[in-house]
This record gives sequence, structure tokens and C-alpha cells, in this order.
Amino acid sequence: MNRSPQEEGWAPPPGAALRTRVATVLPALLLGTFAAVSLLGHLRGGQAAPDKGGAFGLFSTVDRLANRQLRAEVEDTAGRRRPLPLEPGLASDPRVRLALARPADATLRPVASVLAQALGAAGSPAVRIHVEVTRAAFDAESDIVTRLPLHAVAEPVPTFEGR
Repeated sequence: MNRSPQEEGWAPPPGAALRTRVATVLPALLLGTFAAVSLLGHLRGGQAAPDKGGAFGLFSTVDRLANRQLRAEVEDTAGRRRPLPLEPGLASDPRVRLALARPADATLRPVASVLAQALGAAGSPAVRIHVEVTRAAFDAESDIVTRLPLHAVAEPVPTFEGR
């Protein structure tokens, strides 16, 4: 009474068995290849950054916009630096938000330039302003949160007539 599909005249389409095997084995091959490439990159001294898809910990870091900070320092003629307190409203400036999100020369220089212009107009004795974006980093072994620099630029402070 129990007859096989072949005995009843039904047969699977040609190549169905091969497609089934490939569909079963392909995910394992892709994951194994990814793991091997990541391991080789790590062994060669490369940093497997989670934000670049490496280290299998894609969302394992706390590097997000809320954990980044813009810091500024002014340099005097003797080369001494001191922190420059930033106005609270500066955080909502689109240029600052872009610099925090994508720290690079192209995004930090406009922020440094605005700060340098304000210092120059105020008659500050500063000769250069240094602007830096940092991020919070947690050291699990020591339970300490530190600030790691992501990018920094320096801009000269302009001198205005009458100074």
C-alpha cells in the first residue's frame, strides 16, 4: 500500500538534490570563510574593528555619538595649552554634531575656525586653537572609563587690527 513517489510516477525535478545540498552546506561554508579571513587578519596584526564588521562583536562597543566629546584648548605664545570652556549651545550646532559623528580634518576645521575667529575678535592672546574629538573607552580589567582621541586639528587664531 505504501508506494514511493517514484513508483507512483512522480519524480523530483532534475537537480533538486544538488540544490538541497548546496542550500544546506553554503551557510556553513560562508561563515567558516568569514571566520578564517577574520582570524588571518588578526594574526597578521590587523585590528578587527567591530564597526568595520570584524571581531564578531558588531555592536559590542560603546562608541556612539552620546559617548563622544569635543574638547578645545588654546595655545599661547609660550606654547602652553589651557582648556577652552565651550558654550552649552555649541553642542546643537550642526557643524559640531557632524564633527562628532565623522571626526576628520574636513569636519573639525570649520569648528576650529569658528572658535578661532571668536577668540581673535575677543582679543585673546592665544595664537592657536586645538580641537579634538574623543570617545569613551571602558577597560574591563581595571573598571576605568577613559577618553581616547579620535581626531584632532589645530588652527591659528587670527589677529585683528587694534590688538
